[in-house]
Amino acid sequence: MTRAMIPLVLLLLLATSARADPQQLAPDALKPTVAAPGYNQLQKLAKGAGLKHARAHGKGAPMGGTRFLAVVSSRKQQKVLLMVVDGAGGAWTVKHTLPLALTLSSASNSERCHRAQVAAVAFVGDLDADGKLEAKVRTLYCKVVPAIGDVSVRRLFMINLGGVPRVALSFELGYDALPTAMGAVKARERYQDLNGDGHPDLRVTQRTTRAEFKRGKLIWKRSWRRFLYLPKTDTYKEIGIRKKGKRKKRRRRRRRKSRAKRK
Repeated sequence: MTRAMIPLVLLLLLATSARADPQQLAPDALKPTVAAPGYNQLQKLAKGAGLKHARAHGKGAPMGGTRFLAVVSSRKQQKVLLMVVDGAGGAWTVKHTLPLALTLSSASNSERCHRAQVAAVAFVGDLDADGKLEAKVRTLYCKVVPAIGDVSVRRLFMINLGGVPRVALSFELGYDALPTAMGAVKARERYQDLNGDGHPDLRVTQRTTRAEFKRGKLIWKRSWRRFLYLPKTDTYKEIGIRKKGKRKKRRRRRRRKSRAKRK
């Protein structure tokens, strides 16, 4: 090793030491020691937390030991509430609550949206490999979109459960409209390490309809949204949207430039 290479080696060592080492939480840490609370019990706890006419979505996702993560909603109040409940000592108590904000400002303009129920489901686990629990919450609710009408909106929440629950990421996955409606969006999320730091990042594939028909079929336009996980802040950051067909265009431009140089 030469003297000129010593500063480079020191920089590499500093970069690797500053990077947070991924520590995946063991699956046994989620095993419950008590039975999950019932629907009636969760509704009573939600009423005590200020959510009237609550509806429980499932019996709660286990967080390990005597704790469960419950999702409740109210159609009249148009709210979704997360509750961390604890059944230690045989009595259920609410440890933490977190209301989830839904974009329902225009829902009152539609009678169908006013009567529609709010659906939600939660998955608990170490989703970002930081040694702490997170929750992935999906919600489905009705909303009025201009030029389309009433649609069912799917929204994704990433919740940090280490200590006081807080929202790390929130965005709309897409919405379901009529099959022939313009602008309908369908989405699918996938966890993938995009920057090579050992922490799984979030990649969302979206398909959007365009106002074009080809051979009697509606054309779907595909794009990718990428969210990098930031270990220091325990949040996600969007790094851009990739659209299908950009790589082909770049290749064509390179070929044209190379042909022009040859001439």
